[in-house]
Amino acid sequence: MSQQRRKNRTHIAIWVVLILAGLNVLVYAALNRSLSGRLAQEQQRFEATRLDWLREKAQLAYLEKRDAALPVEDRQLRSFLERHVPSRREGFSRAALLIQRLTQQSEVQLAAISYNLDRTKGEPFERLGLRVDVQGPFADLLNFAHSLETSSDFIVVRSFKFQGENGAALGLHLNADLYLMP
Repeated sequence: MSQQRRKNRTHIAIWVVLILAGLNVLVYAALNRSLSGRLAQEQQRFEATRLDWLREKAQLAYLEKRDAALPVEDRQLRSFLERHVPSRREGFSRAALLIQRLTQQSEVQLAAISYNLDRTKGEPFERLGLRVDVQGPFADLLNFAHSLETSSDFIVVRSFKFQGENGAALGLHLNADLYLMP
């Protein structure tokens, strides 16, 4: 082979290598740009998933803490219900006994008592409406109302009204709700 042919082949080989290197650089740049975009998207998705995971982990820790406290809270709730909220079956008699005991302690005269069982749904308890009319001196009537409101039963005094009666007696109209277990 002649020297000229070798030179031509060398030039051709160099050009082929340069063209292949250029193509390699172009392919690398195109793939790198595409992969960089995908990598950024994947990294954002990873960060979002990581943040979701951290939120879920924090919520799980809160729920586990709350779940550990449930037996204590459940016992406390049951104890409250047993001591302060009678069943519907014993609600009427318990209310009557309570009113009788408080009228005797407050030294007022019971004029009338009526009950109204509210059966509307939507609350965890049923309400037994109490309408009580008592008579006596002002201080004793206040003592009766206060004793009723602060009794150990779950009672809410809704309204009360004083009325002057004939003679020295003063009357008290009182509306209250006694909460019962359904």
